[in-house]
Amino acid sequence: MPISFLAATSSDLPFRTGSATHLISLAVCAVIVFAFVRLIRNWRAIPDSEKRHAKLHRLRLFIGCGCLAAWLMNVIFWAVLTPFRWDQSLPLQFCNLANLIGAVAVMRRSGRLFKSVLYFWATTLCIWAFITPVLGSGPDRLEFWIFWIYHIFIPLAVLETFLVQGFRPGFPDLKNTVLFTLTFTLLMALIDRIFGWNYGFVGPSTPENPTLLDVLGPYPLRLLWMILIASGLFLLVWLPWRKVAQA
Repeated sequence: MPISFLAATSSDLPFRTGSATHLISLAVCAVIVFAFVRLIRNWRAIPDSEKRHAKLHRLRLFIGCGCLAAWLMNVIFWAVLTPFRWDQSLPLQFCNLANLIGAVAVMRRSGRLFKSVLYFWATTLCIWAFITPVLGSGPDRLEFWIFWIYHIFIPLAVLETFLVQGFRPGFPDLKNTVLFTLTFTLLMALIDRIFGWNYGFVGPSTPENPTLLDVLGPYPLRLLWMILIASGLFLLVWLPWRKVAQA
């Protein structure tokens, strides 16, 4: 494999938010999600319970192992295949952790906290990776493909917990997710402050590509706005399930 293909920078096809490459990538992700939903519905409709269970079990293994494999690919790429940098090579972003949480949520039927965090993060935080990707390289670089592979497994894991496991978030799930997220955010903010990093996007710097951070004001005041906005979004995506979870 050519070294130029592995490089994370200096792409001949630089990625830009809102570009044709971005829109095509979103369209491909949408097709994958739609096909995944259709597949689950078709398999759930299989009358033979043993055959249905076997297919859904294989699906769970695929999603769970896929989350882990995508996380591992991302770690190897940034820590081994590209020059190591403490400020960007560690798997400490929200989406990095979401892959691991997704694997546990899918593989462990009793891990309700993981299902809760996965749902709220995917629908309010990780979704920004699709809307405003922090990605500098185009499809001529391995970074581009790894970025989309490990992000697409996050919504697939959410769909498995909802459509196969029947998970529905209740108010305790909302509360526990807020506490978990606040703890993780404050920990990352402290680490970023000490070392001058920007993991979790809660450090003093902002990404080169345009993101929501650009309109939240200066650091560290924007951390307060980030926490308040995230909490409000958590509440909004919980409201549609309020009566369902209580039923």
